[in-house]
Amino acid sequence: MSFYRYVASDPRQSRSHYFYAPFEGLDLLRYWSKARADFMSAIDIGDVTPPALESFPHLGSQAIDCEADLRSCAVIIARKTASDSRLEKWVGFVQRKIDITHRLRAQYDAQGKILNPEDAGPPAYAFAAYLLAWQMNRCGNAVERLKWLNALLKCNDILTVSVISGLDSFAAFCAKQALLTERDQILDEAVRLQISW
Repeated sequence: MSFYRYVASDPRQSRSHYFYAPFEGLDLLRYWSKARADFMSAIDIGDVTPPALESFPHLGSQAIDCEADLRSCAVIIARKTASDSRLEKWVGFVQRKIDITHRLRAQYDAQGKILNPEDAGPPAYAFAAYLLAWQMNRCGNAVERLKWLNALLKCNDILTVSVISGLDSFAAFCAKQALLTERDQILDEAVRLQISW
């Protein structure tokens, strides 16, 4: 194999995408690293100022417009303007959707049931990855960080098979920050496990 298998096809196409993966050893890390570096080099961020926040979406009290609501959460993180507890509900919602279904839908009702089954689109995955990276960085417990890293890896896999041109400058900023956080965490784990590639 000469590629990172998890972005060779779209993870959203099969819920069993990550099941029964063969052992690939260090090649997996090499191919993952190259795939992520290629994607990051293709992202054009430009000058990024987080957009103004119109309102904070309250999870559980209204229908969820995935892209718009996750953008609002990402703005809050970028601007550092909200308490962590309000964002923790959102990041938990994202983690469950990515881990279980490997996708985000365009709209959900207040309880998280699908209203619009269309895919949420590349910007939503960029914002979701940014939320997951934020949460992972806040964890002091190594085991807890791995839970968030698992979801972040899956979200970034989806993002890297998406159309790069579909990202505005703020979504591109969020994607790049999430990819850098993922890379740093993988490198930390590699050092801890004494693995080099």
